[in-house]
Amino acid sequence: MSPRFQPGNQAALKHGLRSREVRQRVRQELLQAQHDLIRERLPQLLLVDAFLVDLLADSLADLAQIRAYVNEQGGPISSRGQLRKVMAMYSARMHDSVQLLDRLGVGPRARVVLLGTISTPNSLAQQLASRRLELEAAKQPTTHHANGGSQ
Repeated sequence: MSPRFQPGNQAALKHGLRSREVRQRVRQELLQAQHDLIRERLPQLLLVDAFLVDLLADSLADLAQIRAYVNEQGGPISSRGQLRKVMAMYSARMHDSVQLLDRLGVGPRARVVLLGTISTPNSLAQQLASRRLELEAAKQPTTHHANGGSQ
């Protein structure tokens, strides 16, 4: 008969990564690392983006954990020559991450959307530029010519 251990007894651990406490600590460290990475690489994000940043950090942490697992297993192809099932989750989380980055205005797709809104005739940027030109023209003094016309 195997000995019984009380909850929290470290001797009860067979493998540290199976311990709930260890897994929670590793996950929290990974989430914090993702938050730090996002803040470092995307300093322009605003406080109102925090909810999307939290979702992105969670998604990136999932990707990191899945990638670590796949690497430990020798890659995405199993010893039987089959694509590991976890790769479907990896692909879904990758898609989620890219979509969140797009929503946060990061990446080529977001830039195309932004540039498209700037270049439309009724965009705020176009309206402001037109108004600025109007105001500058209004400030220009009119000069009178000898033939009686003004310019």
